[in-house]
Amino acid sequence: MRPKVSVILSFFNDEKYIGEAIKSVLAQTFTDFEFLIINDGSIDGSLEIVKSFVDKRIKIIQNPKNLGFTKSLNIGLTKARGEYVARMDSDDICFPQRFERQVKYLDENLKVVLVGCWVEFIDPDGNSTGIKKFPTKNSEIKKVLISFLPFRHPTLMIRKKVLDEVGFYDESFVFAQDYELILRIAAKFLVANLPEVLLKYRNWPAGSISLEKQKQQDFFALKGRIKALTNGWYPAWQAIYLIKPSVSFLIPTFIKKPLVKKFVFK
Repeated sequence: MRPKVSVILSFFNDEKYIGEAIKSVLAQTFTDFEFLIINDGSIDGSLEIVKSFVDKRIKIIQNPKNLGFTKSLNIGLTKARGEYVARMDSDDICFPQRFERQVKYLDENLKVVLVGCWVEFIDPDGNSTGIKKFPTKNSEIKKVLISFLPFRHPTLMIRKKVLDEVGFYDESFVFAQDYELILRIAAKFLVANLPEVLLKYRNWPAGSISLEKQKQQDFFALKGRIKALTNGWYPAWQAIYLIKPSVSFLIPTFIKKPLVKKFVFK
């Protein structure tokens, strides 16, 4: 029988956190889901941890080698049978009512095709570092979407038929694949965030990600914005929002690195 929700989680060498992430999904008050877990070529103990969970809803998908996050998510989407697709990351933690709240919202708001929620930021040790509230209404989200992404990827629940219509993740995006997809979906459909915290999001501190990787993330986020404007998905005047990210991206790493050290680690 077709499950109501397909949960998609891709992991690569995340033995420290993946057990807690899986437990939080299996502990959901809403239980009608399949749990597609994609092993993207891990070489640590992550896979053994995943296999230690005995639950008929879990389906482990083994990539033949490390294919990258975007391709792995698309592999999961091709296998998904649910009416809704829920994203989850291997280092985050769902609140028990997350799926129940999101399914209820989508069932009751048929014109909305994608819903996220607010998040509680946690540090690498799991300590709370604050709450992040995003715009909740479609009109509010559309106003800021080119400027910044008012969602967190692992909070998303999306109607599968819409993904089949607009296409899955763009595999040319190594980073910011969620931003590009959301821009594409929001250009045609209504989207929303629930005004409640339903996920603990592990927020890595400044400096824990290399400047080179951050530069790649900035590049793909900028690429997604340019794609959206070039294709006419959003008003041309919103190109003004490209100024700040463009300037940030153009600052050479050898200049940005000492600035980060001075103002972030001071």
